[in-house]
Amino acid sequence: MMPPAPPCLPPRDVTRHLFELFQNWTPDQAAQQRILVANPARLYGFP
Repeated sequence: MMPPAPPCLPPRDVTRHLFELFQNWTPDQAAQQRILVANPARLYGFP
């Protein structure tokens, strides 16, 4: 028998949780800048 599904979180709580995980995984602000800004800019050709 499968365990019960966890309750669904509101989208705002999910977003907050994911952002907190990201900050825990990349505590260095320079790395966060590269991942969230520089990499997409390079990938998609943003100025």
